[in-house]
Amino acid sequence: MYNQADIIIVPFPFSNLRGSKLRPVIIISNSIVNRRNDVIVAQITSNLHSDEFSFKITDSKITSILFYESEIRCHKLFTIDKSLIKKKIAGMDDFTFKELINKIKSLFN
Repeated sequence: MYNQADIIIVPFPFSNLRGSKLRPVIIISNSIVNRRNDVIVAQITSNLHSDEFSFKITDSKITSILFYESEIRCHKLFTIDKSLIKKKIAGMDDFTFKELINKIKSLFN
C-alpha cells in the first residue's frame, strides 16, 4: 500500500493528452482514500516557477534525493489508479508535508 507523503513515479499525461512521460508526484490523499483503487497526487517538476502555486522541495525534507532541484505544483492535483504507479522513490517528513497541505488548502480560500 502506498501512503500519504510518498513520492512515486507515474506516467504523467501531457496537457494535450496525446502521450505521457514518467514523472514524480507526491501522494496527498489520506489512508482512507489510499485503501481504495485510486490515490490523489500533486505534480512534482524540475521546471521551476517559484510562484504562488509552488512548494519547493529540499533534499533535507525527503528520504531520498531527487536528481534535480524540484518543486510541487500545488494546483496540479489529480487522481490516479494505483495500478499505474511504477515505484516509490522517496517520502517527505511530517512537518514539511503539513506545510505542503496548508499551501494546497490556501488555494481554496
